[in-house]
Amino acid sequence: GAARGGAGPGLPLRLCRKASYQRGFTARRGAGEVLTFAPPPDLGPLSPLLYLGREYPKGADYFRSHLKAAFLKNKDVKDPEKIKQLIARGEFVIKELEALYYLRKYRAMKQRYYEDDNK
Repeated sequence: GAARGGAGPGLPLRLCRKASYQRGFTARRGAGEVLTFAPPPDLGPLSPLLYLGREYPKGADYFRSHLKAAFLKNKDVKDPEKIKQLIARGEFVIKELEALYYLRKYRAMKQRYYEDDNK
């Protein structure tokens, strides 16, 4: 509850911190000292790409380095139309990675539970 630093009775502290972190918050400390914390920057398609890259077949470090290179290559793009194209490409890559992982999962299940007809 409020005594534990939460937002109200019955809310766990970790949930209150997460909600506060997402929207930004103000905290009071000491004799009138006020600390203001801003919400984290919106990373757009970067966050889901980093998350999906953890399972990449060549390894997370390989994926992360290539992803960073792609973002740095396009860091100076100012044209809104070009930015939309780049975001669309990022969303396409997300869908392709998800398809790759589903296919890998399906193949692993098929190998475990079904007999091979070619034997």
